[in-house]
Amino acid sequence: MARAILHVDLDAFFVAVEQARRPELRGKAVIVGGDPGGRGVVATASYEARVFGVFSGVPLRTAQRLAPNAIFLRGDFREYERVSRAFHVILADFTPLIESGGLDEAYLDITGCEGIIGPPETAAAAIRARVRSELGLAQKWRPTKRNRMASASCPKVKRPRSSPQCRCVPCRCSVRVSRSA
Repeated sequence: MARAILHVDLDAFFVAVEQARRPELRGKAVIVGGDPGGRGVVATASYEARVFGVFSGVPLRTAQRLAPNAIFLRGDFREYERVSRAFHVILADFTPLIESGGLDEAYLDITGCEGIIGPPETAAAAIRARVRSELGLAQKWRPTKRNRMASASCPKVKRPRSSPQCRCVPCRCSVRVSRSA
């Protein structure tokens, strides 16, 4: 039987959680990491902040210089853990074979589950819809090859940003759903 592995990664997780809690932050340059006058680095930046060159790991003082009108938040790790647990509970409804890649990502082996949850594309669409409706979060789906390591290291991945529907993601190296012997 061919294996079917899905990789899901929540999009800009810390910022997305903050925007789900505070809808007035949507569409704005939001940076989670702390006080821009202090020492520290950006944990996550919204796409609106990324256009100014602010990404994870950038010193907060640099981020403030690059995006002076951005909204800086300290972050709420307890809330991120709570949302992450809810995310993983949703995934567990689709397969018991889950390997967490962190708070905001996971690899799902859905081999043999097709009779219950449908083909991989249908399962991916259902997961996307539940995460969006129950948690208010967008996800991106990386192409998968034969295993999770090939999936995570796939070069030149074109990822949909906040796409409301699940669709195949074009990539030179593979397709989104993996089937291997």
